[in-house]
Formats: sequence, C-alpha cells, structure tokens
Amino acid sequence: MSVNARPDSWVRRFDWILTAVAWATLTVGILLTILVNGITPLTLTAATLSGMYVVALQVIPRQLRDGGAASELLAVGGVVIALVAIALTGGTDSAYTLFLTVPVFYASAFSGFRLGVTTALLAITGLAVVTGSLGQEILQPGLVQTGALLVLLAI
Repeated sequence: MSVNARPDSWVRRFDWILTAVAWATLTVGILLTILVNGITPLTLTAATLSGMYVVALQVIPRQLRDGGAASELLAVGGVVIALVAIALTGGTDSAYTLFLTVPVFYASAFSGFRLGVTTALLAITGLAVVTGSLGQEILQPGLVQTGALLVLLAI
C-alpha cells in the first residue's frame, strides 16, 4: 500500500457519498413535489435545474471540481439552484430543502472547512431570504433545524 492510496480511497468514498446524497435528495425532491403540487411548469423547472446540477457534479472531472475557483462556483451555484427550486415549490415546506445538503457536503468534503462553513451560512441566509420573500415566518422551527443541520454537515 502506497502513501497516496489512503487519501485517494477517502476521496473516492466521499465521491460515492456525494453521488448517493445528490441523487437521493433529487429523487425525493422531485417525487414529493409532484405528489404535493402535481406536474406544473414550476415543478418541472425546479426538477430540471436541480437535475442539471447533479449531472454537472457527475460529469465535471474531479481535477476541476476539487479545489480552486471551480469548486467555489459549484458550491455557490448549487446553493442558488437549490434556493430557486425551494422558492418555486413552496418555501420551507418544499421537499427541496433537503437538496441544500448537496452543495454544503460537496464544499466541505472536497474543498475544506472554510468553504464548507461559508457555503452552509450562504445556504441558511438564502433560505431565510427566500422564506421571507414568500411571506413565510423566518424564525420557524423547520428553518432553524435546517440551518443547524447544514452547519453540522459543514463541520
């Protein structure tokens, strides 16, 4: 066993975990949103944007997406896409709130603690803005719990 085999195996494990979390949260988001809201242009837009992000995470080579400006763009872009999907499908009641874990996990696992926590704080702030702009209560238990989950995931 070489010295580099161990870190590479952890990277591959995190890559598989990211893949599983991304596809699982996308599937849950799409299915629950269709069950609750039906198939509408808004639900299709949310599903398409979220699906494109998950596919991008799979297609972009690891050397490009792991570190540097590309990883920051993917993390911030993932938060923005998740927030748009949440805004289109019901705010904090949306099944896509779980999808916010994907860019936070990606940032913390592949780009380090600083970007992970920054991405989590961006996601929490964005979720509060989306919630407020939809006329929902900002300091509701669901939002606070989601925020705590995102911070714990980033740490």
